[in-house]
Amino acid sequence: MKKNYLLGIIVMGLIILSLYSTYAMFTSSVEMNNVIDMNTIMNYTFKINGTQELTVSSKTELRFNAIVENDMYGSITYGLYYKMINPNTLPEGIVIAEITDTTGISQGQLNENSKVTIPISIKNNSDIEVTMEIGVVTGYATESQGIEQLIYEEGQQPILDIVSPSEVGESGCNSTIECTSKCNYKNIDGEWLEYCECTTGKAAENMGYFAEFIQNMYNYNILSALNYKYNNVEYTKIDDLSLMVDIGGNIRYYGANPNNYVSFNNELWRIIGVFKDIDDGNGNTSDRIKIIRNNSLSSRAWDTTGSLSWNVSTLNTYFNNTYLKNIDSSSQQLIDTVVWNLGGTEEYTPPDEAYKEERSNVVPPGNEATWLGKIALMYPSDYLYSSDLSKCTNTNWEYDQANCRDMAWLKNVNEDQWTITPQSFYNSSIIEIYSSGNLGASLPTKIRDIKPALYLKHEVKVTGGTGTSTDPYTLS
Repeated sequence: MKKNYLLGIIVMGLIILSLYSTYAMFTSSVEMNNVIDMNTIMNYTFKINGTQELTVSSKTELRFNAIVENDMYGSITYGLYYKMINPNTLPEGIVIAEITDTTGISQGQLNENSKVTIPISIKNNSDIEVTMEIGVVTGYATESQGIEQLIYEEGQQPILDIVSPSEVGESGCNSTIECTSKCNYKNIDGEWLEYCECTTGKAAENMGYFAEFIQNMYNYNILSALNYKYNNVEYTKIDDLSLMVDIGGNIRYYGANPNNYVSFNNELWRIIGVFKDIDDGNGNTSDRIKIIRNNSLSSRAWDTTGSLSWNVSTLNTYFNNTYLKNIDSSSQQLIDTVVWNLGGTEEYTPPDEAYKEERSNVVPPGNEATWLGKIALMYPSDYLYSSDLSKCTNTNWEYDQANCRDMAWLKNVNEDQWTITPQSFYNSSIIEIYSSGNLGASLPTKIRDIKPALYLKHEVKVTGGTGTSTDPYTLS
């Protein structure tokens, strides 16, 4: 009997000790079964084991709901905290606060089998990007032990500030386009403008530059991102948006049929992605969106003389003379002149290696490594990255793996299609994409389908649409 009594005391002591331990956000404890979910302003729910880091860019705001749930046999006390990671101290101009019109609930007590939702705002008005950890500490609730006994470890600061919903723009949205979620503020050209965050991804008035629209859509949903490896390279993707980040830090659309449609030249085009630091030929770089025509324009030779140089190819001449002149004037104003890379690669190369080789100086004899112009073709890496690589088990693209190649939205199921890239080994062919989904190479005089691709000017703005084929994004 004494042994059982002593064992009971030991067990109770261990439970109390565990309850006063610090639990990082999203950690599911075996002892406590204490789970915290997080909803972003885009109404996504996340249950992620382990510590969650949040990065907030300069002049932006991140909002989310922290849901603290108590599955314990008994009441607990809890407290939300933040801990700075980079920099290691909180810079001026940053407000981390609970959003409420009433008494704050970022600290409190929870009965067993109950939960509480805590809306949080992180507004970064500083000039630097910050990274922090958001978490919760818990304790065992008794008559003599309340929230004042919560133990915060070094660097953990309780979230005690309170801001009202009106201060973070939850009401009074000025958008003339219907929005199904909350409103927010965005710094555009130095001015804070009010706009809507839409769960459907619908563009709202004052949304700003198209490139920033896509980047924000990704960044606001980063908590739902999944990590995976392909060819020993770690990637991040958000399945709900069909967006991923490639080895160059560019945000790309992937999957069988993502909502990346845009109206251009009164036609359906599609967004390949947002590409970082694209050069205009004068050393000026900015993030630019690259788009490609949804359907093939026609079938043509890459070069009728057999040249491997894009700079002098007959297809280049056709695109940037005859075809360009037939694009409507308003769409022509949106096209940017940029530096295109002309490095060679091989048809068996995985996407990360192809991306690097396309940007190298390895070119056929006599070829230039770059071209300055407006309209060209996709790169092999554009095609490879358009698949959901998490579904691929083989890094060699010369194979019949339907669950991989059939997930690439840039695949042309009817005809083979050209890329802009020469083959690097034989110095006689251009990389093409077979209708089967595999990559190959052919002499430039062969006739293949062509899909023109181009970069939009950085200042192009999105004015409406949801990105579907029936409601494409509209631009100005």
